[in-house]
Amino acid sequence: MRIYWLLKDLQQELKLAFEKFPFRDGEDFRPPEIWIGDVPPKISLPTNVQKPYKSGEPPFIVIRFLDGDQQIDKAKFFEIRIGFLCAVYSKESFDEIETGYQDIFNMIERVMLVLNNRHYWLESFWKCEENIKVVSGLQKELTNIYDAGSNSHPFYGSAVVATFTCPAINRPPFPETDNKY
Repeated sequence: MRIYWLLKDLQQELKLAFEKFPFRDGEDFRPPEIWIGDVPPKISLPTNVQKPYKSGEPPFIVIRFLDGDQQIDKAKFFEIRIGFLCAVYSKESFDEIETGYQDIFNMIERVMLVLNNRHYWLESFWKCEENIKVVSGLQKELTNIYDAGSNSHPFYGSAVVATFTCPAINRPPFPETDNKY
C-alpha cells in the first residue's frame, strides 16, 4: 500500500505542476491527463460530437511502478523504480513535427522539475534519489498502452525513470528450535 500512496502523491503533484502548462490536443490546448498504471480505454465518438476532456488521447502521463528490491543485508532499505510514461502528438502538418518534438521534451523536463523540487514524498517516508533516467523515442513501445489507430498526427513518447527508497520491511526473527511450519 505504501507504493500505491506514493504513486497517488506523485500524481497529485504532477497535476498541480501541469495545471497551467497545456499541450496540443488537436486544434485545442489542454494540460496532460495523469493516470496511474495505464491509459483508460479510448472513447469512440462521432466526428461532430465535441470530444470529452478525459478521452485516453495524448497528451498524457502514465505513472507506473516498474520494479523494486529490498536490501536487508546492507543498509536495510527498500528501493523501487517508478516510470513516468509521457506522450504527446503534434498537429497534422509536416511543418509542425518539430513542435511535437519540443512538446515531449518540455513534458520530460517538467516531470524532472517536480521530482527534483521535492526530495521526500508521502510525509517524508519515500526519498527520491538523484539518479533520474530519461528515455526518448518510445512511440513503438508505447503502443502497448496507447493505440493511435486512425490518428494521423505524429506521436511522440518518452519515459522518465526515478528511483525512490524507504526503510525496509523488517522480518521478525524466525525461531530456530520452535519450527511450527
